[in-house]
Amino acid sequence: MYPLFELSRLLSFKVETEPSTSPLISKFAWREEGESNLLALLCSNGYIVLRHSNGGKQPVVRELPWPRDRPVSCLCFDPTVTWLLVVTHDASVFIVPVLHLMDPKAKINQLWDMEDVTAIPFKTIKGNPSAVSWWHSLDGQQLGIIATMAGEVFFLDLLKKKVVAQSVVEDHVVNLELVEDDQLVTAYLLITGKTGKQWKLLLESRSHGILTSPDKELSELGYDQVDGRYLPVSNIISATVETKNMFCPVAFSQFQRSVILSTQNAKGLHFVTAHCDKTSTYQVFDSTIEHLPLFVYKLPLGACKVILTDKLLFSMLKLSGEKTLLVMSSQKSETSVDDHQDFNKDAIVQKFDLPPEEEVIAILKKSFPFYWHEKQEEKLLCRLQEEIQSGVDPGSSNQSMNIMGIRISSHTVLDGCLIITNLAVYECRPRISPERLFLELSTCCSDTSYAEGLGISLSLDVNSLFELAAEYLLKCGNFKQAVRLYQLSKCSQIRRVASFARYGCIQEVMLYLRQLRGNQGPETSTSDRKHLADLALYCYIYQIQCKEDKATPIQTFRDFLMTSFAYDEKLALQLLAEQGLVSLLLELAKARGLVMESLELLAKGGNYDLSLGVLCGLVETGYGTHLAQAAGGAFLRCLTTPDLVTVLCQKPQMAVQHSDMLKGRLVELSIDQLMKLMEIFDPSKPLAMGYLVRQSLTRKRSTSWGSVNSAISELDGPTRDKNVPDAAKIIDFFLNTLLYLNWKREMETGLYGKDLLLLEEPWEGQAHGLDREVDESRRRLACRPSPIGCGPWHVAVIKNGNLYTWGRAQKGRLGNGNLIPENSISPICRVETLHMLQVQVISVACGGEHTAVLTNQGVFCWGSSAYGQVGTGTRHTYTRPMLLDALSAVQCVSVQCGQYHTMALSVEAELYSWGWGVHGQLGHGNIDDCLVPTRVTTLSDKQIISVAVGYCHSVALSSQGSVWTFGSGFWGQLGLGDHDKRSLPTQIESLTEKIVTIATKSFHSVAVSSDNHVYTWGCNPYSLRYLVQMARRARAASETLVDPTKDFLNPQLVDTTYVHGRISGVVCGNFHSLLVTSDGDVYTWGRNLDGQLGNGSRQDLRTPVIVTAINDRQVVHAACGGEYNVVMDTDGQLWGWGKNDYSQILPDKSESTNTVMKHSRSPAIVQDSSHIFSVWIPTAINGLPSSSGQSPWKHSTSLSLSLSNSFEDWVEDSFEDCNVELLPSLDKIGEADYSRNILKVVFDHLPHLCSSVQILRRCVDLKDWLSAACLCVHLQIYPQALVFHLKALTAHREQIQEIFIEASIKVSDYYLKLIKEAQVSTAQREEELRQAVFQILRHWDGNSLSAVDLENFFLPHLDLVAPLLSIFIIMTSELEEQEKTTLALSSKFRQSFSSSFLLKITIKVLAATKEGFEKSSPFCHSVLQETFVSPSHVDLQSSDRLMRSDQIWQDILQNIRKTPDTKHYIYITRSELDHLEEQLAVESDHHGDRTDMDTQSNTVLFTCGHLYTKQKFVEDVLEKFTKELSHGPSKLPETASVLTSYYNRKGLLPMSCPKCVLNALHAIR
Repeated sequence: MYPLFELSRLLSFKVETEPSTSPLISKFAWREEGESNLLALLCSNGYIVLRHSNGGKQPVVRELPWPRDRPVSCLCFDPTVTWLLVVTHDASVFIVPVLHLMDPKAKINQLWDMEDVTAIPFKTIKGNPSAVSWWHSLDGQQLGIIATMAGEVFFLDLLKKKVVAQSVVEDHVVNLELVEDDQLVTAYLLITGKTGKQWKLLLESRSHGILTSPDKELSELGYDQVDGRYLPVSNIISATVETKNMFCPVAFSQFQRSVILSTQNAKGLHFVTAHCDKTSTYQVFDSTIEHLPLFVYKLPLGACKVILTDKLLFSMLKLSGEKTLLVMSSQKSETSVDDHQDFNKDAIVQKFDLPPEEEVIAILKKSFPFYWHEKQEEKLLCRLQEEIQSGVDPGSSNQSMNIMGIRISSHTVLDGCLIITNLAVYECRPRISPERLFLELSTCCSDTSYAEGLGISLSLDVNSLFELAAEYLLKCGNFKQAVRLYQLSKCSQIRRVASFARYGCIQEVMLYLRQLRGNQGPETSTSDRKHLADLALYCYIYQIQCKEDKATPIQTFRDFLMTSFAYDEKLALQLLAEQGLVSLLLELAKARGLVMESLELLAKGGNYDLSLGVLCGLVETGYGTHLAQAAGGAFLRCLTTPDLVTVLCQKPQMAVQHSDMLKGRLVELSIDQLMKLMEIFDPSKPLAMGYLVRQSLTRKRSTSWGSVNSAISELDGPTRDKNVPDAAKIIDFFLNTLLYLNWKREMETGLYGKDLLLLEEPWEGQAHGLDREVDESRRRLACRPSPIGCGPWHVAVIKNGNLYTWGRAQKGRLGNGNLIPENSISPICRVETLHMLQVQVISVACGGEHTAVLTNQGVFCWGSSAYGQVGTGTRHTYTRPMLLDALSAVQCVSVQCGQYHTMALSVEAELYSWGWGVHGQLGHGNIDDCLVPTRVTTLSDKQIISVAVGYCHSVALSSQGSVWTFGSGFWGQLGLGDHDKRSLPTQIESLTEKIVTIATKSFHSVAVSSDNHVYTWGCNPYSLRYLVQMARRARAASETLVDPTKDFLNPQLVDTTYVHGRISGVVCGNFHSLLVTSDGDVYTWGRNLDGQLGNGSRQDLRTPVIVTAINDRQVVHAACGGEYNVVMDTDGQLWGWGKNDYSQILPDKSESTNTVMKHSRSPAIVQDSSHIFSVWIPTAINGLPSSSGQSPWKHSTSLSLSLSNSFEDWVEDSFEDCNVELLPSLDKIGEADYSRNILKVVFDHLPHLCSSVQILRRCVDLKDWLSAACLCVHLQIYPQALVFHLKALTAHREQIQEIFIEASIKVSDYYLKLIKEAQVSTAQREEELRQAVFQILRHWDGNSLSAVDLENFFLPHLDLVAPLLSIFIIMTSELEEQEKTTLALSSKFRQSFSSSFLLKITIKVLAATKEGFEKSSPFCHSVLQETFVSPSHVDLQSSDRLMRSDQIWQDILQNIRKTPDTKHYIYITRSELDHLEEQLAVESDHHGDRTDMDTQSNTVLFTCGHLYTKQKFVEDVLEKFTKELSHGPSKLPETASVLTSYYNRKGLLPMSCPKCVLNALHAIR
């Protein structure tokens, strides 16, 4: 039994003191509509007791006195529960407004009197009224149906107050029940007689049987309304002659006499039930009772007064004198018509016993609102809280409150019943919701079968309830019971484990996860496994946080991360980053290809402090680029300089790519670290040379249409790698490092580079190795891109520099990461990793389970690397592209993929291979797998120009046209006449013609000669097995047949009779081959089981035949998968045919289709209801973006799809572009590795890459005068080189004190010779000599050296330098005074020269001035002409005009006293400045061009306050000044000439203002 209900007494008429006087209930009426219900009780004292209940309002009870002279016979309510229809014994009819009496505020349709009863007269009847019912017809009539003891049935129109119809049955009528169908189409009256006999009286109907002919036609057409009027409703009131027979009572002959029919409402439907008292069965029919029963229930013996509800049955028991109410489960009581089993006692949910003195009159169904249990539980919680506050033992109360705290989304509100006895009215109402009771039973009882029985009885959601109960027990800490309930709940593992984790049961979570990982737990869906794995991440993190010894949980966590693939990888990275588990984070990131994401997470959390070991590990495993790009390179920039160098030097290409990080830190590096960088950036070494050559070739190709690669460049634009510095930056960094290296050496070891300092090894002799002979041009292998790659089950195509892949996604071969499920078929998708890195893809190749591409940044590979075929050094699977660091210094022009191995060809015709090597197919002389690209040294001198890769063999083509093969020869694929393996390349001697094109795929190979002949050798195992079987059959039939295996061991000529045009390319599939001609036609031959020949059939072909379906297209590229082909025409359109098992041909139709594709020719597609298996004719492959701009193939129909003689295999590089390769080994030049001597060597070879000014500035900053001198010699700035060299001598004077003078003379002599021999103009040479001579003089003066040694040095050079020496040493004129202040030669030094030396200078000068002096030495001539002027031109003044010296000094002193406040600065106001700007603007507008004015000084300012524009000063002030002095009163023409020349000089003028000079002269006069 389950305490679901409680029995409550609503009304009681029992007088406790005198029971015999208690009024008895004799009649009743009950009706409920929604939440409103009315109960009317006719008592023996003549009162009608009314009880009204409406929703949550308090019920209202009233007594209505009734006249005793008119005793009530029967009564009922109208359908709206508003009016009470009362029929008395004398057949009087009264309508009582009961709702208005009970609730005066209620809104009522006032059909009758609201303040009093309405009496309706009734004719005399034969028998007394015995039953009444209210019928509201479909046409809106209000009818009272009154039955009598004589069997009469009257239909009284309550509005018109007259009888409108009547009928009769042959029995005393005791009950009338109105039956309506659920569609409101038919209504009939269920009449029950006193003998138990029952009739069906049709009241109204819209059925076809009573429609007129026109109405029938409309109804059959589906119309129920025409011209705004409903189809007519026929009823008993409006019956005609034709229909009156339909409205007659009909007895139920199909039921036995022991069966009692009654109407019931349940589940929102109308039913008619048939209770057989004899068999105790209870059948439920639809309202028509014309079909088999919908349900059959078995009742206990003696059950009566049965009520049907949604989930329960209520009944009384006759055996107990109808004193026991049973509540039974309809689910457990249900049986079948033919089942005669006994009543299931487990069906009894609850029972109640009534007082023995009371007799049950009726049981009525009672409904309760949907919020019933919420209200009840609120009240219960309030009561429990009051009990706890009042001090009652809180044990049971707390438990009840806790259970009430379990949130139930929806309560099931069960229907109850009213029990009307002769003395009282009882209500059987829900005490607790079934869900809440279920939770109580399952959480409080150890035996869950009791709760489970309740759930079955009431059809509850047992699984969800068990789960709620389990969660409650977890919250209470009862884990053992919770686990048992979770098992009963059958909830998903993810929900179960989530609850464990939510309540801290971490160990239990881990236990479940181990069971799942070991396949010991229940089966779970993929989605649940992912959620469980994500939850496990949090649990592992929690364990690590809680345990002091973290090593064990971290190791366990690591094992989980590395072996499980179900969890969200990005979530795992986020958790690891938040917890600071850096090593574990990066290990997972490297294993899953999410290094960039992990570094960004670390950066987001501010965790830049990664250990040096971690950073080196990342770089070593190929993630240096990610490390440099993440967070803008913050991880590297935060390192100390030595650590940064250590990290970057782990992968030399890293240092090259990120030299900017090091450039500003070179001063902090040690000599050893600088040496490491020198070796990396050395342009004579392979790494730096590779970058320089690659950029040189890229530059040359960008303007060339001589190869397919140039066409790609035209299509895709420039492809320079933005992550790699250009060549100039590489050389600049190398030279800066060189300077710092030698500067460090000098700082630590003193004098360094003595050979250069003392010119023991002249600058021009430093270019060691330059005398070797070189060709004027050097050949390099041309790049021939392949924009299509086909593997057995996937395709890759290049469009607009981006790579697109589709097909089978297993093992990451498509390069899309984890975006696509492992075993799915992917549509066309762009490889986003390459796109985001701005990598321009040039060529692509597909292997069995991997893909390789050639890009502007190098070679990328991805997919399965089980045999090392990806080339990263591991055997992992990579789902995203990985850059091959081993090829970073190699300029590749081609990349090819076999089944499990890969090959690349460099620009120097070097072949590299890696991957599966068990058959020797790598060509390294062994059978080992190779995990990184390794050069095939045997072919280094063969000038390999093309390579083709098969399943387990390889084929190479040399520039001489010879073919070399290696690998497995079991199927004859090596073409060497045997079945042996070759681990070293071996030439096919039987191919005597020059071969220009080769191809292979699986087990056979094809070659095309320069004479357009096609050769093939090797055979697929399946085809060869078939031929062997044919040979055996021939031998069995005594037929002669040549052994077919011998034909495939050597190259065989293919019949190309039907091939027209030059063959430009060939490709191979597993069983077939394909040719492309220069005209763009495609020819195929071989096996055709899957339509791979493209001829619309499955017939094999032994000779090449044109594919006619695309002969109007000009094909330029082709690729074969296993049994399918993909080609590209000159418009960039792709066409495919053959096997389509993974949607290689129809990527846009991966879903099933029932429509056969149409083509211009006969369609040939093999498909079933779910997939297209093969396409037998070329079909356009759609879904790719269109080419940006005009297709490069449009006007180049002869473009080759492989290396052939239709193109030059080599490109020519000029000597100038290849100077990098002519560099000698720079580390071996000079007295030590990377000495200063190499500076000029680099500048000589790579002048276009060297920034002279920046390097010279760096030399000056470091005071590396020797390197600066070297650079100036290279730039042919010899005077400046002399300055720097002399400074270097001065800086190292202490180390070379004994030979300092000798070194100074040697250096000076060396540079004077260079100046003398330089091919420059006379004026420039004189200027350079002037600077050199003065620097030599100043060097001697500054170092206080003996003038005698200097005289001896200059004597051999007097013819060249005598005029300059005379100026610097002898002259004492004003010019000399100016030079003295500017050049600062000490007078002591000038006076130290001997008279004989000065005399020799003078003689040389006088001799030089005789003829041609002005042309040979213009500077000296201009300076000396004043000194050697002819005496006839001297203007002598008379003695009387001369001023005495004392007068001159007096005037000078007087002038000084006049201006004691002479300023040493220029003061200018804002207004004066604005005035100057206005004058300049006017002058600018006048001249129309401000170029000269902007580049020169445009104002002249004096301390006296006079301010002029340059133009005004020259044209106005100076002109006036000259005229005044020359022709004015003073007449000082010589003074005017001298002063004017000084005023016209550029720069600072140490002169007085002209106006002030004139004023002073005027004052003197």
